[in-house]
Amino acid sequence: MKSAYLGCAMSAVAAALCVASTVQAQTQNPPSEDSAQSEDNGRVSLHDIIVTAQKARTSLQHTVGSIIAVDGDRAAKEGKTTLSQVLRDSAGVQLMGTGASGQGFFVSIRGVGFAPVFGQDSPVTVSLNGVFQQRAQSTRALFYDIARVEVVKGPDSTLNGRNALGGSVTIIANDPSHRLEASGTAEIGNYGLLAGQAMVNIPIGDKLALRGAISSEGRNGYLSNGGSDSHVTGMRLRGLWEPNSKFKIILTADHAVQNGLGQQQSSTGLIDLTQPIKFPTGYWTSNNPSSGYRRFINDNYYADITADLGFAQLFVQPTYNRSRYQLESNTFSLLTYQTRLSQALASSHPDPTGIAGALAGTNGKEISRQDQKTLEVRLSSQPGARIKWLLGGYYLNNTEDTGVNQQGGTGYTTAARTTTLATTSVPATAVVDPGIAPPAFYSSYSPHREVRNLAAFGQITYPVTDRFRVTAGLRYTAERKLRNEQVGNLCVANSIQTSTCATSGSSSLNGTPINTTLFYLLDNGAAGTTTNNGAWSASNPTGNRVFFSVPAGRLDSNRLDYKVSAQYDLSPTSNVYALVSTGFKSGGFINIPPPSSGLLNPGFTSTFDPETMTSYEIGTKNDLLNHRWRLNFSAFIYDYRNYQFSYAAQVFSPTANLGYTTRTIDPDYTTTITANAARARTFGMELESTVILSPHDRFTLNISYLDAKFRTVNLAGGTAATVAFGQSLSGFALPRSPKFAISPGYSHVFDVGHAGTLVASMDGRFETESNLAIPSNAAALAAGWFRQPSFMKLNATLAFNPARGNWGVTAYIRNIGNVGTLQSISLPTSYTNTVPVFGALNQTAIGFEAADPRTYGVTITAKF
Repeated sequence: MKSAYLGCAMSAVAAALCVASTVQAQTQNPPSEDSAQSEDNGRVSLHDIIVTAQKARTSLQHTVGSIIAVDGDRAAKEGKTTLSQVLRDSAGVQLMGTGASGQGFFVSIRGVGFAPVFGQDSPVTVSLNGVFQQRAQSTRALFYDIARVEVVKGPDSTLNGRNALGGSVTIIANDPSHRLEASGTAEIGNYGLLAGQAMVNIPIGDKLALRGAISSEGRNGYLSNGGSDSHVTGMRLRGLWEPNSKFKIILTADHAVQNGLGQQQSSTGLIDLTQPIKFPTGYWTSNNPSSGYRRFINDNYYADITADLGFAQLFVQPTYNRSRYQLESNTFSLLTYQTRLSQALASSHPDPTGIAGALAGTNGKEISRQDQKTLEVRLSSQPGARIKWLLGGYYLNNTEDTGVNQQGGTGYTTAARTTTLATTSVPATAVVDPGIAPPAFYSSYSPHREVRNLAAFGQITYPVTDRFRVTAGLRYTAERKLRNEQVGNLCVANSIQTSTCATSGSSSLNGTPINTTLFYLLDNGAAGTTTNNGAWSASNPTGNRVFFSVPAGRLDSNRLDYKVSAQYDLSPTSNVYALVSTGFKSGGFINIPPPSSGLLNPGFTSTFDPETMTSYEIGTKNDLLNHRWRLNFSAFIYDYRNYQFSYAAQVFSPTANLGYTTRTIDPDYTTTITANAARARTFGMELESTVILSPHDRFTLNISYLDAKFRTVNLAGGTAATVAFGQSLSGFALPRSPKFAISPGYSHVFDVGHAGTLVASMDGRFETESNLAIPSNAAALAAGWFRQPSFMKLNATLAFNPARGNWGVTAYIRNIGNVGTLQSISLPTSYTNTVPVFGALNQTAIGFEAADPRTYGVTITAKF
């Protein structure tokens, strides 16, 4: 199979080279090194761009591998003020929101990338000026005064280290300069959007300079309940000291704040999962009134120190990143209310509306704090050296503490609650399912995690001839992950929260109790009956409450990654390359007890190993027709090992005696775990084309093809290649891997006499269907749930550039057709095929998050 893929790839590259060779005789003039696409008063041209993806300044078109570079000034003129807008047309790149986790967004490159569950890392790194951002949403408030955005597609672990399995995204801000300048941008749009940015650069003598920038955005929510809003403020101050031509220091302080309800999931309402996918209330209508508060604060402090040592260039970057995340929620589920009201009426409860309302409310508070320190030191050859080399070292220490308090269904007596549960025909297993509609509960937990990473790396490029170069790189990484004794407390049953349950902790994190034992909800009543353990009380502390400890842990891993490439220049403007590289994503912990506890079914463990990949890529890069046509093509194969797979499974043994009750664990209870469950392989091809048809016309076309499938899947507790409920995954497409993605774009410049020019642009994106996730439910999978259908979105802009003056106005409309697409979708964790939910098999509610609806607005930019 691999030979067939390679044959197909070689044929495609040969076809691209045939086209290039036909026209390369006309392209002997070397390009200038300004920007990827420049505009002179709106008229378009095509130039090269200098990138630093290889930790050195290199020409984009002469750098081995698939790299995207987007100029910041051009993006601003087109009204693109977020990372997702800048990368929306890029081949093989997707940005997805994750309202359920509050993480903001995650990046997927060539099908590698997802919203990780607790304990997992993202397989694509996001950094700002080289500072790794553990929480990707921090870049939302820091995306302003940008020089460019660089995206490396494919494993980038040799230079960027851990978790660059699928690639890396680097946002590069403008450096201070010895020129007095200022700029500003104002934006207004629908959903009450008001946004603005401002920058000023002040030289102080001939050795010092200061550059300050601010950004602010306020927007109402896209959801009917006000959710998925945006209230963002960012500030950046950079100082330059350059005492001579051989030494330079840039000091930077970034501060970002995000407030509001934040991204949230909508709900389908109660539906039958065996029926085809549908969204009865629409993509942006939420059944649940939403109130609460999210606040995210992110600070970066770092220094870029550059020194010319004569024999080499020295670069040192110490950094400190601090982030604080706070979530306070007070939600009311209409679906839960209607369901409980029906149950209460059927049982002739004396106050049906009262108990239904009490059971439908949830209050929660989450506080997370993260502190990260890094140090990178690099020694590299001088610019222009015949043999280019680089040696470096990297250190990272990241600590994260999270405190969570949550309570639901408060305000009713134990007797009233027990009456409802005892008289309804709904099995107890379904009633206490935390993913659907829990009865009263109180929980608190506070995990502490720490990552220590130490790495050494090097790379050398040797010119065999003037036209043929080979590159080799190595990186050795030693990593240690630590966690404290998993701490928490969960009291869920037929009873009200009591002070004994709530205050078992001995210390606190910002007011959130820290306890010494994690209590898990495991309904150990007999499956399919209304049998309960009895109400919780001081004399019956085990009433429907099962608990155990998750001990402290340490996970050590070592990894040697490599990269080998060869590049040959067909002409000054055309080259071919071949690249083999590896990457890895860190392993982690699962919040379950160790196998030695005797509580687990055979095959389950409390840790998972790193995921690894080997990539084989060939490609060609060409600037043709005197730099009027840029044609790049690549083909690649990814070979995954230890693919980290999250799924719901019956982890706990139904025969285990927990020591606190004579009942056994309900065999229908499931929990989400992560395991190294699979091998997978991806074959893909990408074409990126930009044609300057005339000084007034530009046409772009980006096409990606992916054939990404599981090869073998071995899940603990089940047979090979089988999900917990019998769905075979061998040959199943990996999540977020559409077979085809096509992004065309066209712009035309209209002369408006002596006034200036109008630039009209339109672009779009078409994707074939793709899987968003792998559900643990065969009926849902067969009916098409968890799958994004094919779609097409169109965007348009109209920009005015005056003949005189450094200002401009851009009007835009995005997602013209108001096409609804999914960012994420989730099924309640404990849902199974074997247990009726609300009295009807396969009846439940699906949570989902939609991408942005139609938006439109106007931006005004000015430079001084």
